Amino acid sequence: VAAVPRKDLDQTLASLITAGLRPPRLVTTAPLALARAAETLSADSFDRPTAVAHWGFRGLTIIIAAEGTLKFVREIPHLTAPGLDVAEWFVTEVQRSIRQYVQTVKGGAIERVLVGAAEARFERVLPDLEARLGVPLLDLNEVIRTVLPEGTDEASALPAGAFLLPLGAALLSPKET
Repeated sequence: VAAVPRKDLDQTLASLITAGLRPPRLVTTAPLALARAAETLSADSFDRPTAVAHWGFRGLTIIIAAEGTLKFVREIPHLTAPGLDVAEWFVTEVQRSIRQYVQTVKGGAIERVLVGAAEARFERVLPDLEARLGVPLLDLNEVIRTVLPEGTDEASALPAGAFLLPLGAALLSPKET
């Protein structure tokens, strides 16, 4: 097990392989932490097909849960392009993930979408997404504000959505971590 900055990962892995160890397997905890935070903050269980999308500091994480378990995960790095409409890109990626889930997992139609954002520029577009996605939407940034100490956003200079993954990681069981 190694906790390594992403920029140093290839060099660290090359050293391990050269030393004769089995090829390493990468495991990311962000989807698990996101699932746990969303499940905790949502009033409903994950029995019904539910998509959760989080615009984080490093990219977009989309998970789909159904029947109480994580069924689909997709992590997409941030795109930077002149004139890129972030909201449109977000909606497109969520819709693409839902289609991929339905086709590959043979899952049922998504009944709701939960969204959160760790960046202020994206947090501003969250309220308009429900109509664009065409399914009920829960803004996790608003929900997590009820859990965080008052004024956390202002004191940290971060949107409430920046605390979704740390909250979820803190809620993971020892077996999950």
